[in-house]
Amino acid sequence: MRRFGVLEAVIFDLDDTLVDQETASRAAVISWAAELGLGEAMIPGPRGGATAVPGRTARPGAGGAPISGWDAGPGADGAAVSVRVEGLGASGAEVPGSDTELGDGREVRLPALRGAEVAETDAEPGRDGAVNLGHGGGAADAEPGRDGAVVLGRGGGAAEIAERWARVSERHYARYQRREISFAEQRRERVREFLGRALSEREADDLFAGYLEQYEAGWVVFDDAVPALRRARAAGLTVAVLTNGEESQQVRKVDRVGLAEEIDMLVASSTLPAGKPDPRAFRHTVERLKVDVGRALMIGDSFEKDVAGAQAAGLPAILLDREDAHVGIEVPRIRSLHELTFAS
Repeated sequence: MRRFGVLEAVIFDLDDTLVDQETASRAAVISWAAELGLGEAMIPGPRGGATAVPGRTARPGAGGAPISGWDAGPGADGAAVSVRVEGLGASGAEVPGSDTELGDGREVRLPALRGAEVAETDAEPGRDGAVNLGHGGGAADAEPGRDGAVVLGRGGGAAEIAERWARVSERHYARYQRREISFAEQRRERVREFLGRALSEREADDLFAGYLEQYEAGWVVFDDAVPALRRARAAGLTVAVLTNGEESQQVRKVDRVGLAEEIDMLVASSTLPAGKPDPRAFRHTVERLKVDVGRALMIGDSFEKDVAGAQAAGLPAILLDREDAHVGIEVPRIRSLHELTFAS
């Protein structure tokens, strides 16, 4: 392990450094999505057999198994799909809840039949006459089903759900850290994009609350966290946490997982001009600690947010790479906090 100069303080990231935030979030969003009905419903495929169609409730209907809810159903000849419809009518009938009409079996607007042009973002003909229809993009949105049927992703498997939520969350949380939107609004935007729905503030807040309750219940500290904090304190160092988050929630987090008594200071980005990786977040933190930037060591799991941001502000930094995903990177790197040693 590389030796640093004389240190007076060590600053730890919180989420996925001390607390296993990723596991808590994945479990929470999978459970929450299931409660919202984003699991897999089985409907008959166009040429026999069952096809999994992620969505709310699915019910067979005339003319090739329409689906009720906001997702999709095969149309004539088993190849058409639409979004946000309540039912799929007979050939040439309107599709309730959308501006789309089903054509004469050869051409449609949002649905597509055997390679017909699709006038919708991220839609393209699939194999065997099926249709890939996304809703805002991303591989998790859609894929062709077997026998030419359609699998439309307003749901999907547990891994797809968790990955989509993580992508959406990262995008809007970064906007909050840049102060482009408020903390409350980033939550609403995450829900709106994830569900693909236009929601009022109250609707989005109510929906997010269902996720939040389960997320907070899943907070767990890593087993190497407390020993590392105690070693740093035993070496006479001031121990701080710098976290990208809203202060009251992060205080509640460290209290709930038993870290409050193990640290000397918690700095949340909601109290700063900007969050990590903005160098101002690190400079304000060392100012509060009353130490020089060169005498405060930053430790975190994100190269961009924790390490590069700290170094840009003049702090030495160590990358916690629990998954060994950054082999060869030109920064001090550890796989576990157990590897940290501090000289008295």
